[in-house]
Amino acid sequence: MQENIFLKQKKVGVTCAQKDGAFQNYKYAQWKFDRQKRQIEREYNRTRLSDIHSVCTNNRKEFWDQIKKLGPSKKNPIPMKVKKNDDLVTDVEFVCDVWKTEFENLYNRPALNQDRTSVDFLHEMHGQ
Repeated sequence: MQENIFLKQKKVGVTCAQKDGAFQNYKYAQWKFDRQKRQIEREYNRTRLSDIHSVCTNNRKEFWDQIKKLGPSKKNPIPMKVKKNDDLVTDVEFVCDVWKTEFENLYNRPALNQDRTSVDFLHEMHGQ
């Protein structure tokens, strides 16, 4: 609500004092909202931990179900789209192949500007 009032104050003919007052009211409302949100989140987490603690001793399956709920949501799968020549390709086999080659290349890159003396030194230290 305060945000809408603040945004309306940007019109021509509104004094700087009115704009400043609207901005201060908006920032205060935002701070109050954030504070209340944090309090509610803390209370929610407190009750969840209490529930988990009570389940811990009684029922193992329910305990692990509660733990799973704490973690990140898995509702959003990895997008199966790859950009190829400015076109989006959605073929599953092609997308999986691109992901596979990208990850293989990520860790199998040849070292650039490798210092031979340090490599030789490491081989000598390990007895190879």
